[in-house]
Amino acid sequence: MPRKDKPADSAPRCKKYLTVIPVVAAIATGILFGACTDVNAATAVPFGPNLAANGWQLITFPRRTPARFTAQGPDTLSINADSAVAVLWRQMRPAEDNPATAQWRWRVDASVGPTDLSRKGGDDRALAVYFVFSEAVERSTSIDLSSMMRSGQAHFLIYVWGGSAPKGQFLPSPYLGENARTIVLKSARDTIGSWESERVDLRADYRKAFGAAAPALVAVAISSDSDDTSGRNAAVISDLVVNPLGKVDRK
Repeated sequence: MPRKDKPADSAPRCKKYLTVIPVVAAIATGILFGACTDVNAATAVPFGPNLAANGWQLITFPRRTPARFTAQGPDTLSINADSAVAVLWRQMRPAEDNPATAQWRWRVDASVGPTDLSRKGGDDRALAVYFVFSEAVERSTSIDLSSMMRSGQAHFLIYVWGGSAPKGQFLPSPYLGENARTIVLKSARDTIGSWESERVDLRADYRKAFGAAAPALVAVAISSDSDDTSGRNAAVISDLVVNPLGKVDRK
């Protein structure tokens, strides 16, 4: 469904047709593509104190209440979705080497119940972390994530806390088709209310999902989705870091 983008502290959803409005009219190139110039250095993805100043943009959906995203310090983001949905995203500078791993901490305090994450109109989840890869983006070129979703110029690994599938399951995306895989890290049946740490192997998961080596990481995104079930999600994510190949064992 067509969407429209709003300032970064309201929330979007990544379903149907999309329209994105940048959080700010222009974002300095150094912020947009990341301040780090050492391709062998880990990239800590910043949230606060201001989401827009750190390059975050919001995708919302027509006739859908947007989820709310609020920075809580430089490294932490709180998410609330009350019968709502939205996608908050940030462009990354393409690295010379394929990204190797990513890590973060997250906590869910309220969640919709188990859902079928592969079904349109029934795929609500408490929290999802997207890693967006593309060969079609030149270095230092600005991207429009919703356009990339529609055009098929990107592939998505979507790590999820929610749904009814068991941990480790790779599921097809009901909205992004063969260009995306939903990977369950925690199901809606798992205990909520405490911090959980995650570390994912982006190279291995991309190859398992798409049968090829991962191209450049061009964006990351966070979403929460509770509109189909008219439920409520409350969650926090912190310490999101992307590690290039040089920071892990080359196996």
